[in-house]
Amino acid sequence: VMDELDSYKRARLASRGAVEEFLESEDEVERSMTQLLTERFGLGKLVSELVALHEKVRVTGDTADSVAFRFITRDYGLSTEEIARCRDDESLKMSNSIVASHFLNMCKNMERRYYKLGGNGSQLDFVELELAARRVLLNPVYGDIYRRRYKFVMVDEYQDVNELQDDIIRLLTQDRFASKLFVVGDPKQSIYRFRGGNLELFRRMSREVKKAGGLREELTLNFRSRPELIRFTNEVFSHVLGDDFRDARWNDSDSEKGRTRAEMA
Repeated sequence: VMDELDSYKRARLASRGAVEEFLESEDEVERSMTQLLTERFGLGKLVSELVALHEKVRVTGDTADSVAFRFITRDYGLSTEEIARCRDDESLKMSNSIVASHFLNMCKNMERRYYKLGGNGSQLDFVELELAARRVLLNPVYGDIYRRRYKFVMVDEYQDVNELQDDIIRLLTQDRFASKLFVVGDPKQSIYRFRGGNLELFRRMSREVKKAGGLREELTLNFRSRPELIRFTNEVFSHVLGDDFRDARWNDSDSEKGRTRAEMA
């Protein structure tokens, strides 16, 4: 199993190889598009964007439309609002299609290189392990074996799960949220968006657990932070989280006893 640093180095090597191959392509459109994007972003930036896209496609199943939308906003200097108003513009539609097709082809090329650099499957990164786990759970026979093996499933830090991880959890529990699944999460600690973490998945799971008859418990009593810090974070997050926000309260009942307390949030 590869650690994250080795996986990142492998991804950049695969990405650079894909870009260089497209720059030397005999297909004029393919070569010209890659040259244009290389001039626009710079080779290093383009390689980084392809690495990010590769990761996003793996953990979220990103679509051609969203990929194209992302790059059109940068390449054409348009805001998302302007693009939303220009959906009927034929030239924009053509640009959308070309950019989407080109980047997805580069991503596929990079994926083949990434797989080859990993010994054609002899080395796996963490996402590849998750993809393999999902494939096993999607198999009717093996999926049922693992669902029967685990009576209960507990997931911590659910505010940071991505769509691939959410799929695995749902396949493992078969949506028996009230009787089999226990999750813990805190919207204020959602910090892994750059790795596909999606706070909306925690919100959705919270709603579905409650709808299925499960219990939702909110822990707002803080045993370890100073009241000044709690007041500050309450003020900041009350404006950021909206309906997700819950006031934290300070408890100093043990502060004079010298006890170390654990906090769940």
